[in-house]
Formats: sequence, C-alpha cells, structure tokens
Amino acid sequence: MLIVFTIGILFLWRGTTSSEMREGDGPEFFTLLIGATLGMCLMASTTNLLMIFMAVELASLPSYVLAGFRKTHRLGAEASLKYVLFGAACSAVMVYGLTFLYGLYGTLDVAAIARQMGAVGTSHPALLAIALFGFIVGVGFKISAVPFHFWCPDVFEGASMEVSAFLSVASKAQDWRCLLRVLMTVADAIGYPQAQPLTALAWTVGIIGAITATVGNTAAFVQTNVKRLLAYSSIAHAGYMLCAVSLLYNLNAKQTDPVTGINAPAQALLFYLAVYLFMNLGAFAVAGVVYRATGSEDLSAYYGLVKRNPILAHAMFACMISLIGLPPFAGFIAKLNVILVLMNNGGGWWLLVAAIAVNSILSAFYYFRVLRAMYVEPATEPAFAGHPLGVGAGRSPRPLRWCSCSCWPAPSIR
Repeated sequence: MLIVFTIGILFLWRGTTSSEMREGDGPEFFTLLIGATLGMCLMASTTNLLMIFMAVELASLPSYVLAGFRKTHRLGAEASLKYVLFGAACSAVMVYGLTFLYGLYGTLDVAAIARQMGAVGTSHPALLAIALFGFIVGVGFKISAVPFHFWCPDVFEGASMEVSAFLSVASKAQDWRCLLRVLMTVADAIGYPQAQPLTALAWTVGIIGAITATVGNTAAFVQTNVKRLLAYSSIAHAGYMLCAVSLLYNLNAKQTDPVTGINAPAQALLFYLAVYLFMNLGAFAVAGVVYRATGSEDLSAYYGLVKRNPILAHAMFACMISLIGLPPFAGFIAKLNVILVLMNNGGGWWLLVAAIAVNSILSAFYYFRVLRAMYVEPATEPAFAGHPLGVGAGRSPRPLRWCSCSCWPAPSIR
C-alpha cells in the first residue's frame, strides 16, 4: 500500500511542482523520498524497540528536509524548522520511555516484554506509566494526535503539494501500522486480559481519539487555505482511527473474522487506511492541479470550478463526499466498519460511536464549503485544461534538468 501510494506521489509531483525545481534538485528529492519510504516500511515490520526508534528516525529525518524543500519559499523554511523542533522533542521523549521498558524487563523484544508483564507484572507501575507515555508521545506526534498536532497545519501549508500529501497519509499510515503491530503483539502475548493497566491504556487511547477528531473538525471550520483544511481533516481522521485502536486491548476484540482470520478492529483499521490513502491522494491531486493553473491555494481559486474544469470538480466532489463518510463512496464503508466494531464491544465504547457520529456531521460543514465554492460560487478565474500528469495544466513549465551536467538529457514535461 505504501509503495503504491509513493508511486502516486511521484505522479503528483510530476504534474505540480517538478517544473519549479531548480536544476539538480531531482536526485535529492527522490533520495529523500525513498529514504523516508524505507523508514516507514521498517516501522510496520518490526517489534524490536531499538529498530522501532531507528525506523522512526529514518522516516522522520528525510521528512524534515522534504517539508522545506522549496528552498526559496519562506513558509517552507518555517515549516521545516517547526517540524524539526517538534520532532526532536517528541523523539527524545519516545526514546526516554523506551529505555524505561528495556530497564524494567531487560529485553528489546516487545513480545518478551509483554509475556513478562503478564506473568509477573511490574513492581514499578510509575516507571511503566512513564514508558508507555513516552511511546504514545512518539507515535502521537507522527499521527498528529492531540496535543501533539500543532506542527501539522503549518507544515502542510509551507510544504509543496506532493510533500503535504505524502506526510498526510504515508507518515500517519505507517505509524498506525507500527502502533497496530506493537499493541496486537502485546495483547496476544498476554491473552487480551481486561485488566489494569491495559484497560486504562485502551480508554486513554479512545479518549485521545475522540478529542483529536473534535479538535481537527472544529479547527477546520475557519480555514480558507485548502492545504490547511486538509491538514485539519487528516487530524480528524487520525482521531477516528485512534478510536478503533482502543479496542485492541478489549477482550471482545479477540474475535477474529471467520474468512480472513484477522482481528476485527485491526481489519477495520487497515481498510480505513487503504481507503483514506486513495481519497486523500485524490484530494491533494486536484488541489495540486488547481494550484498549478491559478497559483493559489486559497478556497477562492475553486470558485466555479465545475464550469472551468468539470472533471476536476467532479473528482474533488467524490473525494470530499468520501472523506465525510457518505454513501455510495468507500469512505462510508470504512467509517461504518469502525463504528460497527465499536458497537459490537458495547459498554462505554458507545461513547466513541457517538463521538464519531457527531464529528462526521461537523466535518460535513467544511467539506461542503469546498463543494459550494466549486458548484455554487461564480467563477473568478478563466477555464483551464489539466490533469494530474500536468499536460496542459495552465502555465507553460520550463524543462526540468535532473542534474547540472550534460550527461543526462532533461526530459520534456510535455
């Protein structure tokens, strides 16, 4: 899924900002993108504490540079600096918590730690709480969970369109998979007990998820920059997925799907990630083409888009409706799956169902603002022809040189 998404990011880059890069920047950009992708792949493939931290850093360090890759753009430099400062602080807290886990149980393997935790418990509950808090801070920063979300809107606004799309999905998705693998390994090793401190941790994650969704949706109401709007949208969707993660320590969640054999909350979360990958990439692709044609990321650039470019308008319509979670698009099925697994576990998890339902209604307000701009407002810009590959997308781009010498001919954008 990540590699397919990264290929989509390359097509998005090809059609939006490739022509604006300086000569010789192509190899640097691809090296950073592939390095970040490698780190994200490792994050979803390990249950060793040291490898988890190394993978997080391998994914984060190239991302910091990608956020400020527009070297002449003031907002890009500011976004990169904010990203580095928040990331460094959260990484320090994360590694601090992981060292406590290693000190308490004498191993770096998550399954071995879980077995010892289930067999003998811990004589230092305060240290265990600090360790778990450090891990949650590290992962919460990457997925933009409240209160570690402050970097997200500013970085998205300052970064180029394809980098914002990459960070909005790839970074979050791989942290979700890392969190999913670690929590399921721990829960399986100790038999999914409904006991302290695991039940408390599950409720903490669920409450953070509900707060994250509420903050993301309410903050998006006043946004007029489309990239900032999509940034707060990604924060809200992170909250929805955190609600599903809260079930991984619940005894009823041990029930597996009879066909796939996959844990039901994990199945709902993975499907949600797959759908979110495509609908968010589609929204950013349309935003990138509109930016290429108009030079603006403001909502006013979308006025009358249905008359200026009907294909882009209808594509954005499908993505917005799917992000809300309305039928007949896949976003409805993804959100319904999360709600159903929460309902099946009953009890207090009904509060999370109510939180998701209310926040879905709230989110419709700012998503429909984009649709209103495209379908209701009169056009203020001329019509243009364009698609995500960049052919005929408004302004004539200059040819891109991949290196400064003459050893590699510059490919033609057209």
